Parts: sequence; structure tokens; C-alpha cells
Amino acid sequence: MYFKEFIQRWQKSYPPLKRYLHDRYRFYFTFFKYEREIRGMIYTTNWIERLNRDYKRVINMRGAMPNPQAVILLMGTVAQNA
Repeated sequence: MYFKEFIQRWQKSYPPLKRYLHDRYRFYFTFFKYEREIRGMIYTTNWIERLNRDYKRVINMRGAMPNPQAVILLMGTVAQNA
């Protein structure tokens, strides 16, 4: 694996790299096996941030909600339309 070779080569100059040789870190870089377009969908949280922003915007526009169920229904509607 190229990543392990890279770490072994540079760990003398950059000792913190040594921790990435541990087996649990191999899963952090598995998304590099996918195409560039797919990688963007795997590691980004933009869609989550957008959904949260839409929730806040809709709730702030409505002001007072009649009950908590109305908020849940409204949030579900926003999620379906996002």
C-alpha cells in the first residue's frame, strides 16, 4: 500500500505520522478508492448543513408554532422538498 510506504519514508522527519500506521486508520482513507465525483458525496456534509439551515429558516419565518407536532411535520416537509 502506498500510504504505508509514504508514512515509513517520512515518519523520521514527522514523528506524528507514525500513529497512522495503526490498523484502525486504514478505514479513514478508503474513500480514495472511489471516483472523484463519488468521493465528494461520501465525505462532505454540505447537504446536512443545508438541511439544518433550511429548518432554521422555516422555523424562524413561522414564529410561534401551535404545538411540537407542527414543527416536526414542517421539518419533514422541508426535508422532502430539499
